[in-house]
Amino acid sequence: MDETIIKKLINEIKVIVGGDGLNPGNIINVVINLMSFMEDYKGMSGKDKKQTVITSLETFIDESITEGSDLIDMKSMIISTIPILIDTIIKLDSGEIQIKVKKCISTIFPCC
Repeated sequence: MDETIIKKLINEIKVIVGGDGLNPGNIINVVINLMSFMEDYKGMSGKDKKQTVITSLETFIDESITEGSDLIDMKSMIISTIPILIDTIIKLDSGEIQIKVKKCISTIFPCC
């Protein structure tokens, strides 16, 4: 895996999260931004791009979170959630999955 790209992604994470640090509240935004960043690397396969994003997140967490339980919680989230999140975002982007917002809203709020 290209360490230069991982370092660039870690710097990108720092810019995105600022002083708030990486947390469950901003991780989706971070992942989307990292995926956009990776679009420029045309020579990499989708699988390699996905793994690079995940490795970058894990490395950032290892370097920035010092609290034991927070580290374990964030690592668990990265392992269990982020791969599925990335796959879902790609499917949405490619049109393989479509969300019918109006239908969802009318189901939740029948008066609309």
